[in-house]
Amino acid sequence: MKRFLLILLVLALAGGALWFWLGGRTRVTVTAVKRDTAVDAVPAIVNVRPAFNVTINSEVAGLVLRSNLKFGKIIKEGELLIEIDPTTLQIEVERLTNQIDTLKARFELNLDQQVALERRKEDLETWERQYREGTLPELEIKRRRRDLDLFVESQKKDQIDREQQLRELGTQLKLKQQDLDKTKLLATTTGTVTDIYVYPGELVSNRSPVVRLFSDEIVVEARINEEDFSGIKPGLEAWVRLLTYGDTLYPAKLVQVLPDADTENQQYRAFLEVKIDPARLLPGLTGEASIVRSRRPDSLVVPRQAVFNGAVFRVESGTVRLVPVKTGFRGLNQVQIVEGLKEGDEIVVSGLDNLKDGDRVDVTTRP
Repeated sequence: MKRFLLILLVLALAGGALWFWLGGRTRVTVTAVKRDTAVDAVPAIVNVRPAFNVTINSEVAGLVLRSNLKFGKIIKEGELLIEIDPTTLQIEVERLTNQIDTLKARFELNLDQQVALERRKEDLETWERQYREGTLPELEIKRRRRDLDLFVESQKKDQIDREQQLRELGTQLKLKQQDLDKTKLLATTTGTVTDIYVYPGELVSNRSPVVRLFSDEIVVEARINEEDFSGIKPGLEAWVRLLTYGDTLYPAKLVQVLPDADTENQQYRAFLEVKIDPARLLPGLTGEASIVRSRRPDSLVVPRQAVFNGAVFRVESGTVRLVPVKTGFRGLNQVQIVEGLKEGDEIVVSGLDNLKDGDRVDVTTRP
């Protein structure tokens, strides 16, 4: 009986030791330190957006009769957006037109002014003859001449006033005709409808927003921190990762760099030309970019996620050791190791948060 119990005790201890040896291990993924080209790359925040967007406002007030607007519709420059009820403006144009025609007709038939002028001239001729005959004093003829001059001047002033009145009415008519044309609001640019602010049956005021259009041209904007901006210039190659498309990397090239930083966050803006199917480059997409400033061939490199707080976990005979490292170039996916590791060392690339120096691990090797 005692011998049987002793055997059970030995088996229990062996099972416990085996459980501790196998079951107590943390499962991690490792990869080997390798030689490759180290890349000096700076990170950037990427935003895909339209080259511009524009809000088109109404230029006259009134009731919206019909609209050509639908969300997502591509509007061409010069295409009708909305039509506003023109009735009031049509009445104003007709009223001013009639008023101008009436005044012109009256001015053309203004015979009484002409008759009065001719009569005064005839009277002056009679007085001039009397003056020459000596029957009219010199003082009197001067007064008669002055009266005629004043009458002629008065008629000229009346003519100027009538012409000014016609010009003012003509200007009012042109303005009303322009407003009448504006009742048909046309697109000032080509773009896609993203916001609609008025609908048929609603009243719209002058200068109020009608529609917002996004341009068809899409740009990829990269924002670079001030401390990383040194050496950034057009022509540099880059790699772009868009969050929507996971870990896929798209080659790109820096095509424009703006010289001034955003005053709020001190980030510089640059624009990228990305080699991607244009149909996949949708406004609103975000991601990150790695802009390559330099390359260093035949360098020791490790995956970027393996390095934290200036150290890595190196696997030695099933146990992890926290090893300080000195890093060099940093790329989007890889980091150059200058000191601390050698080619072929196995380092942990996943599960780092649960590890501490000396832990035993069960490894899965990643190519």
